Amino acid sequence: MEEFFRVVSSEGWLDYEYDPEQAYQMLKDENLIKKASLSQIKTMLTFCVRGERFSDGHWGQMIEEGYIRRLLERLDQIKLEQLK
Repeated sequence: MEEFFRVVSSEGWLDYEYDPEQAYQMLKDENLIKKASLSQIKTMLTFCVRGERFSDGHWGQMIEEGYIRRLLERLDQIKLEQLK
């Protein structure tokens, strides 16, 4: 878990202009995630990463509630689409 969050905390994955409330609303919308662009995924991952600074256990919550799984599934789908 720590390795994953370390990687998505690196340059290239973070959205430095994200709005935390908007990012959380995006995460809660499963249909949006299924169609999310790479830019939108970065915004949502930024919310997932940075939330731990303000709330201990945030990373665990993001995993337990399935947000990280859905984002990874969408990233996998985007990768497959690019290979076609």
